[in-house]
Amino acid sequence: MIPVLLLAAMPLPTPQDLIREGELLPVLELPEIDGSGLVDLASFRGRKLLLIEFASW
Repeated sequence: MIPVLLLAAMPLPTPQDLIREGELLPVLELPEIDGSGLVDLASFRGRKLLLIEFASW
């Protein structure tokens, strides 16, 4: 029940918070799949990139 309460307390993003076409994405570093280091989102600048987010609650 606690996670539900935490999610309910989080504010919803406003239109000003959303990223629009042509804007730069925020700095984002994610771990490599094999754990060998971090991948910086900026290293993909100028190329198409598909980000898939998945969560299992």
